[in-house]
Amino acid sequence: MSNNKRELGPILSGDIGGTKTILALVDTSGPRPKITARKKFINSRYNSHEEILESFIASTGGADIHSAVLGVAGRIDDGRCRITNLDWTVDSEKLGQDLGIAKIWLINDLEAMGHGLSELSEGDILTLRNGKDLDGNAALIAAGTGLGETFILGDSSRRRTVPIATEAGHADFAPRNEIEVGLMNFLNERYGRASLEGVLSGPGLLNIYLYLKELRGAEEGAALALRMDVEDPVPVIVEESIRGRSLICREATDIFLSALGAEAGNLALRTLASGGIYIGGGLGPAMLTGCDQGTFIESFLKKSPMSDFLSNIPVYIILNDEVALIGAARYGVERNLSVLEGFPRIV
Repeated sequence: MSNNKRELGPILSGDIGGTKTILALVDTSGPRPKITARKKFINSRYNSHEEILESFIASTGGADIHSAVLGVAGRIDDGRCRITNLDWTVDSEKLGQDLGIAKIWLINDLEAMGHGLSELSEGDILTLRNGKDLDGNAALIAAGTGLGETFILGDSSRRRTVPIATEAGHADFAPRNEIEVGLMNFLNERYGRASLEGVLSGPGLLNIYLYLKELRGAEEGAALALRMDVEDPVPVIVEESIRGRSLICREATDIFLSALGAEAGNLALRTLASGGIYIGGGLGPAMLTGCDQGTFIESFLKKSPMSDFLSNIPVYIILNDEVALIGAARYGVERNLSVLEGFPRIV
């Protein structure tokens, strides 16, 4: 295996989301794969993903890249993906020709996150709720610009996990109480349907806020109205809730966390995730570490007659926002070196 490793050039690893792109170079020449360069890009500042990739490669001195793995936020069909919340289409074959990279693999961004879980250190994960931490399957739900879910097929040894991509974030939102029924109707009138992503995402949190404003006839107040007008409204809602300065923002985050807990519990049941549920993305972890976690836990467990099963499932918050990038790097090393067991940790 060591001879094969020395023959490889750097592997390009990437996480292309709806809002930002993170890229890295992985050196495989040593005893352990090592990330030697990384850079974050705000997508709105660029015309295409090609422009971002070309900029990154140029910043590394035009490295002779052996292959690339890109985690992309969307469904992949025959090596092509249209980013769900961004009007970009990534074509692996065309991109390889344009960049001079022999092989480019596209994998779903949640699948990439699943590959990255085993690379995380203790400080990268916060235990939200202890459980029995049994062997078996796990699952991951990530709310950010959109909503993603993945099923992680595990074995009893935990030496090998297989993340399975889904588009479950686009499934229908199922309301559980009068407030959520009103929210569903609000989304149906505004968008033609109420999807999970229409609630459990950054735009989804804003939808909840706007629905509550309409429902309550609430006045924001001059200071909050100004912030909502000139800043990104989603971080404003979260901040105002955490600081206790706005009742409507607090109610919006409570509804969000309750719905997130309910869907995390649904995911645990659908996948028999005895190995744990992981909460990732930019929004869920930020809210769960700053807001009241009780509404999340209550909704997660409220699944009679399966509440006892769910009470034994640990729930973890992913604190490392580069887990998809790391997972794409791991996937690239595995594909190139055919490493199935004893994978050397990326440093």
